[in-house]
Amino acid sequence: PSRCDAWRTIAAVAAGPISGFRQLLPHRHWLAHGGYFQDRAPVPDDPAFAMNRYRNLLAALRAADPSFPR
Repeated sequence: PSRCDAWRTIAAVAAGPISGFRQLLPHRHWLAHGGYFQDRAPVPDDPAFAMNRYRNLLAALRAADPSFPR
């Protein structure tokens, strides 16, 4: 299982923030390794959009465990 799956099961984080963040991963791989991956991400390439998804995930993780990150 991926870390995203672990967050969902261990920390009981809502699926929405995790799914939103997970959609960014293929785009990240394309940006980092453009020669090996095709950009199949169904998300805009706007950095503000990505940061919003990231902040939503962090807020959900902190709501599930106030000591996150450790």
